[in-house]
Amino acid sequence: ALKMPDVRFRLKTFKRSSDNEYIYAHPHWHDEVELLYFLSGDAVQQVNERIFDVYQGDIVIINSGEVHSTYTRRDLYNEILVLQFGTDFFPPWQDMAEKKYLEYFFKGVDYNNPVKCSAGDREQIYRLIIDIYRETAEKKDAFEMVARARVYELIALLMRNYGNELKKQPSMYNTAKAKEMLQNTFNLIDRAFSDNLTIEQAAKASNLSVSHFCRLFKMTTGMTFGDYLSLYRVNKSEELLGTSRTISEIAYECGFNSIPTFLRAFKKHRKSTPSAYRARL
Repeated sequence: ALKMPDVRFRLKTFKRSSDNEYIYAHPHWHDEVELLYFLSGDAVQQVNERIFDVYQGDIVIINSGEVHSTYTRRDLYNEILVLQFGTDFFPPWQDMAEKKYLEYFFKGVDYNNPVKCSAGDREQIYRLIIDIYRETAEKKDAFEMVARARVYELIALLMRNYGNELKKQPSMYNTAKAKEMLQNTFNLIDRAFSDNLTIEQAAKASNLSVSHFCRLFKMTTGMTFGDYLSLYRVNKSEELLGTSRTISEIAYECGFNSIPTFLRAFKKHRKSTPSAYRARL
């Protein structure tokens, strides 16, 4: 093989599968654009204040800085193909035409997620992402050139057919204050979800009034603080349903103050009872 200098290739592509991990993360954000292709299973996807169901074959595009998360179920197999790249993935010597389109793309083109593709386009997008995934995994000579060419093709296809007008900037959920609030809240939940956590405590952790905190949290995650905390506790309870603990032990260990409250929350988020869910594991 050719001996080439080891230049950092700023593109991430990987598969997330519930075979080796439960796919769940607090809402988070990054500078890179992220494209998700749902290979199997179904999930709930959050992008900023929108929450929607996603199914096999769905495509979701997350712009730079958007707050997002994917929620899957432990009793369903899920596989997601992920592609992430930022402005630094492209060479600085682009011509004026390329530069114009890339600037437009990275400023946050509005996509109606999940992207409603024709069958032909869906197949082409899948092929492009799989090509990029294989090229970066196998690292054959000149793989960078092939992967970058496929990314250009992907951007062109998306912008031609599925991009709407630019998002209005700046968005409330995109402010440093909102993101600092989220980080403080998630740290608090991770640390104290099994306690009797209140909205007042969460607001205080970010030095916000309760009304301002509630408005900002709903705007950035699409959920109320109470709903999010309940979902987080249900997720934690799923881990324990694979153990020999009783349903009531699990409920109290995960911060629910009564069995009925736990059963209601579990039914709401999992469309099942904890016992029926446990039987499927």
